[in-house]
Amino acid sequence: MIRRHLLPATWPTLAAPSDIKDSTTAIPQTLPDWLYTTRPNDTLIGIGQQYLANPQDWPLIGHLNNIAKPNSIPPGLVLRIPANLLKQGPSAAKLSAIAGQVEVSAQSTPNTPAAWRPARLNQALDAGTSVQTHEKSFAQITLANGSVLNLEPKTTLTLDRLSLYAKGLMADTQLRIKTGGISVKDNPKQLPNQNLRVITPTAQAVVRGTEFRVGVMQQTTREETLAGAIDLTAGGAPVWVSKGMGSLSQGGANPIAPVKLLPAPKLTQPATQITHLPLTFSMPHLTGAVAWYGEVAKAANPSSVLYSQQSRTPELTFNNLPNGDYVLRVRGINWQGLQGYDAALSFNVQAHPFAPLVLAPIPNGILPAQQSKIIWVERAHANAVHIQMANTAEFSHIFLDKIVKASPFEPEANLPPGKVYARLASIADGVQGPWGEVIVWHVQPALASVDLSPAPLRIDSSWVFIQLPPPIIGERYLARWFPCTENTLNSEPWSPNLSGLLQWPRPKQGNYCVQVKRERSADGQQSPTSERVIYLPETH
Repeated sequence: MIRRHLLPATWPTLAAPSDIKDSTTAIPQTLPDWLYTTRPNDTLIGIGQQYLANPQDWPLIGHLNNIAKPNSIPPGLVLRIPANLLKQGPSAAKLSAIAGQVEVSAQSTPNTPAAWRPARLNQALDAGTSVQTHEKSFAQITLANGSVLNLEPKTTLTLDRLSLYAKGLMADTQLRIKTGGISVKDNPKQLPNQNLRVITPTAQAVVRGTEFRVGVMQQTTREETLAGAIDLTAGGAPVWVSKGMGSLSQGGANPIAPVKLLPAPKLTQPATQITHLPLTFSMPHLTGAVAWYGEVAKAANPSSVLYSQQSRTPELTFNNLPNGDYVLRVRGINWQGLQGYDAALSFNVQAHPFAPLVLAPIPNGILPAQQSKIIWVERAHANAVHIQMANTAEFSHIFLDKIVKASPFEPEANLPPGKVYARLASIADGVQGPWGEVIVWHVQPALASVDLSPAPLRIDSSWVFIQLPPPIIGERYLARWFPCTENTLNSEPWSPNLSGLLQWPRPKQGNYCVQVKRERSADGQQSPTSERVIYLPETH
């Protein structure tokens, strides 16, 4: 039992305890008394008629509070009234936030078995309703008095009781955790007579006006007190757990002696704006921490967790965060599994739409100056791509700035020789996302065409020769010749040449076209084609 010591427990138990399902240790449960401050002209009969389920029970109130004159009660007197004598009605709860896969199951009946259905935001929750969160999922429940319950991933919670007494002046709520964990901020408005009880398979928590966490894993119940002080009872032995301390019970055994919770870690602020995902936060050294728990929430609603993660390494990684402002909360976990205080920092994500994934040319590749085709994979929802090329890594001298609709893209002009820096960004509905990583390409100079006009020509009775300078290392000539007949389709193949001496068998009389171009073996780049017309006279 976890009990906040506010009032001495001197009154008899008038409420039968509920069964503790799946519990190894049955812990008696009692409803707290309602404290009523008398007003001028109050009488026990009038109090009974207004607040008691059976108005005729007013003499019991007088007996329990030692009231000798039921029609003459001084104002300002605090009366203790057992909850089971009060008028009772249903309270209200709702799902104030959900993320991921969250399901709700209404209370089962003999004719209607429980069935899990997808949860809805702001869905009303009645007594007997169960809520479960799956992996990487979160739910937040808000009670009628403003108490907030945050359900961790893989948690199953049942609202055993949601009751109002004395026309709503007293509330009694009982929760049951089967698996997982919850963090609770109880009665933030500090209303009087607000009672919250949390049942686990091995322990129970009765709290008022405090902030704490309760977690269940198999047969272990852990409790961490963040504000206030509570009594933890399991196995029949109570342990006082004050602010900043934690305890746990295993298999229904007595709780361990309170352990000091780990302090909040000192986080390093990331960049003001995050433009690339996934986002990894490195955890600082924290003495006693063997694991980490982190959660991300929208800055506009920091109590509503969107993503959470537990890691045994000093890193927390979050993958697909939409654009927006966020809050990260991180706490260390000690070797016993007790979680410490949170540290928080704010950050902004502007990573969507994601930059295109460039397939070709490969980074640091060698490119020809002409016919350099860029191929990429388009991102979801993107309908255009912004491409920039520059001579410097800082993009201070941009020579190409183009928005294109689809892959591939081929520049109209030759690329300048040397290092070329390129970056691409996706555009979705007119909104440009962040630039991708800068890609470096090494552009070879464009090959000049072959000057055939001064090349010596020699013709004998059997052969035609053209002498070109030998090609430089790493290059070769490609040459062909064919009759210069009008409307003749040129289908002659190119013949490679490494010496510079071009020769062909001498054909019959006529005009013949000689075509030559240079080719670089490193990248396959070719020069423009040069052409020379040769007239061959009739042989004698």
